[in-house]
Amino acid sequence: MFDEIIRCGELVLGYPAPDQSQPEMAIISGPSELTECLILHPAGSLVVWGEWPARENDGENLITADLVDADGVLRPHPH
Repeated sequence: MFDEIIRCGELVLGYPAPDQSQPEMAIISGPSELTECLILHPAGSLVVWGEWPARENDGENLITADLVDADGVLRPHPH
């Protein structure tokens, strides 16, 4: 994860719960923010993570999602 976040600058990360079909995902910016997020969960926890897709995706191999905040407002990232 650290190699990827240093290379890309950001990644998405989430911890799925057994009773949820979709994990809540966070956009992590930088190694220190990744460290803070990982410390909050016990070693061996299932984590889903990956590179934040670029806008120049081809529509087949990558999907870009515009996510709204909890209050339903679409804000530019980072805010």
